Amino acid sequence: MSDFDDKLSQLLVLFKDANKTSLHDALKRAKGDLESAVNIYLDQERRKRPLKQPKLEYFFNDMSKKIKLDDSDIHSTSEETKKIVQIGKIPAEITVNQQTSVKEVNLNDVLKWPPSLTNSRSFKKSPRRIIKPVLQLFRPQDISEKTPCTLIHDVLPKELANSLLKVMLKESETWHRNQWWLFERLVTSPRTSSFYISNEVKNIYDGDVYYNGEKTVNARQFLPEMEEARKIIMNIVNEKRKNRVM
Repeated sequence: MSDFDDKLSQLLVLFKDANKTSLHDALKRAKGDLESAVNIYLDQERRKRPLKQPKLEYFFNDMSKKIKLDDSDIHSTSEETKKIVQIGKIPAEITVNQQTSVKEVNLNDVLKWPPSLTNSRSFKKSPRRIIKPVLQLFRPQDISEKTPCTLIHDVLPKELANSLLKVMLKESETWHRNQWWLFERLVTSPRTSSFYISNEVKNIYDGDVYYNGEKTVNARQFLPEMEEARKIIMNIVNEKRKNRVM
């Protein structure tokens, strides 16, 4: 059995009441693709049996043809008897006095949105957004009160700060630009940098150093000025952490 006949057999199993010729033509038009043949056949069937949509006249035609009232429900009285009947889902009021007459229905009442939709959240206007002023912080105590941060001025001594700046400016001459892959493209940073590791960490951890998920080969050791600044900053941070409520 060929591949075409095998797929035709699968269509016959899938559509048991279908005409074999129609399935054959659909598979042929799909060039042997089974999924496309199913879509083509279903599309042909939908065109053969179009769905009947109710027309607007259905709701407004003569109600006397749709309402059947028994003779026992009509009483000959001098006063008019009003009855409420329901046609589909549209209530209409009729008056009976030997002859059935229909009260006109307002088109706007028929086509308006149901109360359940108009009262939903999607129809309610969203509250107006309130734009708060920008919070400006000028003093260290303002930063401590308004944010979970602490601003400390003059952390390093003046002599150490100047010495550290001169050393790092000299070191920056040997720094390089980092490169990495971003969306399958190799990009280069516009700034130069280098990776340093403290002597204390180097002595404790004798192994490979990883940074940004990659093994760092040319990791430099802290300079004496950097090591001295690190200890000062570490002591200040640890002291502030003791006073902060965790």
